[in-house]
Amino acid sequence: MEGIDWFGKYFQVKLEHNDKRRLYTIVNCLNQDNIKFRQQLLGNFISIYHFKQINEYFKHVQNIFINFPEFVSTNFKNGKVDKMPEYSDNLKLCIKKYKPEEKTLSSLIFQSLNKQLYVKGPLGQGLQIGNIGQGKIAIIVAGTGVLPFLDLLNFMLQKVIYEVAKKEIGKQFADQQIDIHNIGLDKFFCLVCE
Repeated sequence: MEGIDWFGKYFQVKLEHNDKRRLYTIVNCLNQDNIKFRQQLLGNFISIYHFKQINEYFKHVQNIFINFPEFVSTNFKNGKVDKMPEYSDNLKLCIKKYKPEEKTLSSLIFQSLNKQLYVKGPLGQGLQIGNIGQGKIAIIVAGTGVLPFLDLLNFMLQKVIYEVAKKEIGKQFADQQIDIHNIGLDKFFCLVCE
């Protein structure tokens, strides 16, 4: 599976010598590579945004103007965001930690370090984002019900940053920051309001 096909999928987890089984959601945006990518992306985006604000101030107050695209290409050549690895050997599942005296599978997992887990999946239909046409989508969740949507929200954040970078600096710079074709963002619509 690739990109958005993972959204909302889950795995069945069972401890050895225990018949309890539980479903745990895949949350790829919480793996270390994704966290690093998001931090770099947001860091560059925030730096560029602050520079634009400072530049506007100097242009109006001091009559000084710095060429924004030139500044960005000069200062962010080495600050380019690392590309996400195409594949990962890691599987990140969100498991809520309960009090040890509770006998839920989740609490037993935290008490059973170095024990073997049996994992089956991916399971479920996921969010089926690829099957959704144009239109409005409302998402209503509570508690751990938000977990299947974290990857979608992360995806939307990347799309908004891509669209803003494309508008403010140019498509070439935006494409260097986020490889929209590799991760499926090119097929995903996200409205950016001003």
